[in-house]
Amino acid sequence: MLPLLVIVSALWAIHVFFLAHLAFTGDEVRYVAYGLGLFYGEGFHPSDANWLTMLGPLAARHPLQTSPAGHAGLLIHSVVYPVLGAPLIYLAGLDGARWLSFAVGAAGLAVLFACLRRRFAPEAGLAGVLAVALACPLIFFIGLFFSEILLFTANALVVAFFLDEKHRNPKYLLPAGLCLCLLPFLHVKLSLEAAAAFLILLASARRYGASRARLLSLLAAAGGLFGLYLLYNYTLFGAPIGGGNPAFPTSPRLIADRLIVNFFDMRHGLLPNAPHLLFGLIGLLWAAKDRDSRVRPLLPLFAAYLFTILWANGSEAYAARNWTAAMPFVAVGFAKWYEDSGRLNQLLAVPFLLLSLGLLCILLQHPDAFLDSRNYSVPYDLLFARVPWFNLGYLLPYDFLDHEGAQPYAAWGLGLAAAGVVGLYVAGQLLANRPAGTGQRGRMAAGAAAQIAALAVILVFSLVERVDVGAAIVHEPGHSYLVTTPQTPGSLAFVRVENPRAMVKPYGFFLIALEDGGTLRAHLMTRASAVVPLPPFTRADAVLISETMANPAQHWLDTATGAALYRRLIPLPGLDASPAATQPTSPRSSQ
Repeated sequence: MLPLLVIVSALWAIHVFFLAHLAFTGDEVRYVAYGLGLFYGEGFHPSDANWLTMLGPLAARHPLQTSPAGHAGLLIHSVVYPVLGAPLIYLAGLDGARWLSFAVGAAGLAVLFACLRRRFAPEAGLAGVLAVALACPLIFFIGLFFSEILLFTANALVVAFFLDEKHRNPKYLLPAGLCLCLLPFLHVKLSLEAAAAFLILLASARRYGASRARLLSLLAAAGGLFGLYLLYNYTLFGAPIGGGNPAFPTSPRLIADRLIVNFFDMRHGLLPNAPHLLFGLIGLLWAAKDRDSRVRPLLPLFAAYLFTILWANGSEAYAARNWTAAMPFVAVGFAKWYEDSGRLNQLLAVPFLLLSLGLLCILLQHPDAFLDSRNYSVPYDLLFARVPWFNLGYLLPYDFLDHEGAQPYAAWGLGLAAAGVVGLYVAGQLLANRPAGTGQRGRMAAGAAAQIAALAVILVFSLVERVDVGAAIVHEPGHSYLVTTPQTPGSLAFVRVENPRAMVKPYGFFLIALEDGGTLRAHLMTRASAVVPLPPFTRADAVLISETMANPAQHWLDTATGAALYRRLIPLPGLDASPAATQPTSPRSSQ
C-alpha cells in the first residue's frame, strides 16, 4: 500500500501548494448551491443571504451575488452528490465540499490500485494508477465538487468487480445486480453503462449455473428499481430522464464527428490534455485483440459510457471533464499496455510521455490554462512560450457544435487529419506488439515504421518559426479587418492574434483569405480565435482576416493589438511553396 499512499500524498500536496485556488465556476456553482439549500431546509434552492454567507471572502469577487440555484422551478443536475456533500458545505463551505471530493477520489484510486495489482504485475498496476492520477482530468476533478468524481469511484468499483471475475460467481448475482441498478440514480451518464453491465451479469449468471429463482428475484427487483427511478426523475426533474440532457443533436450521422471531438478537441478532448493516455486506449484494443478474458467484459462498458458522453458538453469546466468517470477503464488499458508493450513500443512512446510531462509542468504553474481554452489551446500556447519552436496547439480541432452559429462536421478539417495521424501510430503499436521470432520480425518492423512515420508528421507540422511581418488592423463600424504581410512570401502555418482582452469572447467568425500575386488563392471561415491555422502548402503574399459577428453587438477583433505569422521549420519538397529568399526570423516574444 506504500505506493498508493505516496500517490495520494502527492495529490494532496499538489492541491495544497499548486491547485488550492481553482476557479469556482461552471456547474460546480450549482452543485454547491443544491447542497447548501438542502441543509438550510430550503430544498435545493438556497436564499441569497445563505449563498453570500457560504461564499465568505469569495463574495467580493465572485460574479454570482445571488443564489445560482434559483428559488423555484425544476432541477437540471443530479442531486445525489450535493446531498452527500450538504453537511460539509454547511460546516466548511466550498473547501469542505472540495476536500470531500478528494476523499471520494482517493477511495476510488485505492479500489483501482488494489484491483490492478491483483490482475497485473505490480509495476504495471502502479503505472496504470499513476497515468490517470497525475493528469487531466482526474488531477483537477479530485479537488472540485463535481459529480464526476463520484462517478469515477463508482466506475472503479465496477471495474474491480468485473476484473476480479466476480460476475462469474452466482452468489454475487443479486447484490451486484441491485448495485448496478442504482448507478443511474447517481447520474444519467451511467445509465447505458449500467444496462450493459446488467446484461453481462445476467449472461454470466446463466452460464455459470445461477438458479432460476435467483434470476427471477433479480429481474423482479430490477423492475421495481426501474419504476422507482422513473418516479425519482418525475418528482425532481419533471421527466422520465432527468439530471442531464443531450447538449447536441443525437443522430447516427454525427457519431464520427462526436468521436473526433471527444478525443481531439482542444478544450475537453482527452488526448490533447493527456497525450500519454492514448496508451490506455491502445491497451484496451490489445485486450480485445488478444481476447483477454478478464479485461474483455470491461470493453462494452467503456463503449457504453463513451457513447453516452459523445452528446455531453464539458461546458465551463476544467479540461476533459466528461472523461473523468472513464479513467478506471483507461487505467486498466494503460496497465495492459505497460505489461505487454515490449521495449520497442515503449521507446516509441517516449515523445507522448514527454509531451504529457511538459503539460503537467504547465498545469502546476498555470492551472487555469486548462480552463481558459475557449477559443485556442492556452496550455499549448504557454508551452510554446517556453519552447518557441514547438507548437502543436494550432493543429487541434475545436468543438464547433459548442459554438454559436456553427454547423455539424465543422471540426473535421483538423479533426480528420489528427485522427489519421494518431490512427497510423496506433496501428503501428498494434503491429509491433508481437514477440520477435520467425514470421514476426517483419510485422514488428512495419509497426515501428508506421509509428516513426506518424511521429515524423507530427514533428514536421509542430516545428515552427516566426516570420517577419507587417500587420495592420482596421476598425470600421460593424466590421474589423486584419492584414498581415510576410516579408518573405511562402507557405504559412498559422496567425497568432494579440488580443489578451478577448480570452472569454468565444463568439464571432473569421473570413480568411490568402493573397498570392494579387489574387485571392484560398479562403475559409473559422471561429474567432487568437491562434488561426492556415491552409498548408499554400503560398501567400498576404493574409487577410475579416470578422463576421454572430451578433452585431459582439465583437472580437475590436480589442486586437497586433498579429504574428508563423511557418513550419521543415518544408516538404514538392508541396510547400518556398519563399523567394531566406530572411532571418525574429524570435517569438512572450505573448
